[in-house]
Amino acid sequence: MALKNTIRTHIVGSEFQLKNNDLSTLLRFLVQLFSLARYLLIYNIWSCKTWLVEQSVESKCGIWLAKMIGRALICIPFVGEALARAFDRIIAAVKFKKLPLMRRIKQFLETLFQLSLVDLTLRNANIKFIQTGDPLQIETSPDKPQTALLIANHRSIMDYTLINCLVQGDRPFGAPEYLWSLLKGQNLQYIPKLKFVSWGRISNMPSIGFIANIMMKDENAAISTSDVESFLKQEGNQILAMFPEVNVLTPELRLVQRKLTKDSYLPMMNNVLYPRFKNFTSTVKCLAHLQHVEKSRKVRYLRKAVTRASGMVSKVKHSKSKVDAEEIAQVSLFLGEDGLDAPTVNVATRPKLLKTSLRIDPFVWDFTIVYYRAKLSSGREHAHVHKLELHRIDEENDHYQLEQITPSFLQLLGSRFQDSPILIRIHLNKYPLSNLMKLSDRKLESWLEKTWLEKDLMLDSMQKNVKIN
Repeated sequence: MALKNTIRTHIVGSEFQLKNNDLSTLLRFLVQLFSLARYLLIYNIWSCKTWLVEQSVESKCGIWLAKMIGRALICIPFVGEALARAFDRIIAAVKFKKLPLMRRIKQFLETLFQLSLVDLTLRNANIKFIQTGDPLQIETSPDKPQTALLIANHRSIMDYTLINCLVQGDRPFGAPEYLWSLLKGQNLQYIPKLKFVSWGRISNMPSIGFIANIMMKDENAAISTSDVESFLKQEGNQILAMFPEVNVLTPELRLVQRKLTKDSYLPMMNNVLYPRFKNFTSTVKCLAHLQHVEKSRKVRYLRKAVTRASGMVSKVKHSKSKVDAEEIAQVSLFLGEDGLDAPTVNVATRPKLLKTSLRIDPFVWDFTIVYYRAKLSSGREHAHVHKLELHRIDEENDHYQLEQITPSFLQLLGSRFQDSPILIRIHLNKYPLSNLMKLSDRKLESWLEKTWLEKDLMLDSMQKNVKIN
């Protein structure tokens, strides 16, 4: 029953309906759906092949099996050593040549799918964007890409596609042009690599593994700091996006949250769900570690301890100073017995440089998203126009009224065939990442909670002040 409700709410939608029920409109819609399904099928097949190759040469089991095969080949008389060397060369070729190529093809198929999905759902005359706040300015040049962190509230399953659309920016080409340009060896506008940290995975595709995690795990499934760091070191600079709420805000979840917040004494939020913290804190800690912020903090604490111990040692060595037994014991505990007589040596330490070419964007980008549908209505009571324009509205005449919606996949896919347009309001705030890197996990959680409370108030203000010019 839960799966059925999920499909009806987020995939089909409660109010999905095409403008014209004629055969041509239906065929055009089905062609779009088939095009996306084709890309998705090809990606999942190739992803499974890539995963099998990865497991055979990079997993512990695969490495152990390769060693056993190599030892078995050596035992063959006369030709054993030659066969073992040939086997090692094959493994090396697969690991360092074939596997990187397969990963690049996988990334290409992912980009192709996202370009096609954005073009078919969000880039048409019936979708209008209203963007306010700070401009999104992330370095996206192919020579100097950056690793950035994006957070957003979760209003629809199509938020994933919306973030892809915003990251792609204004591009003059679509998926077919992108495909043909790569086949011809031409370079078009660089498409930044985007991944979502959600449901215990780092992905940007509705793959089999991602859907399995949604079905088998709950919203508290998180990625560890080491997993995020390993991913960045392997894949290079990526834009990491996440929805701290994890679940899409629906009327049912809003009612459940109201009850839980009363029972748990949590702050009341009406327009957003209470955020989960683990993915956010893990990602910020990873970026701090890559920037050596955590190490610098430890060095600062250690320097204070060394300074204090050095002063105590000076007292011990000075013949005229009065030092009690407790201070001598503290020095011995910190430096050892030999530290009292050993001469002090100042050693200049060199900071360790990152072996990877990861470049961290200096800001955290916070998106506030809300969807509206323009609906014909009558009367002045719910007219979303400026006060000065109310006198022009006749009680009997129709006018547009904006209502918040949770658009489904099919609703946006068929938006070009519908009568009423969909408006997407996006407000963007940026926060210095350096301030967050210095915070502990608890303070990071407090910061995210405070940000979500402000977002809740902002959404209230958006709803009260929304107007159609």
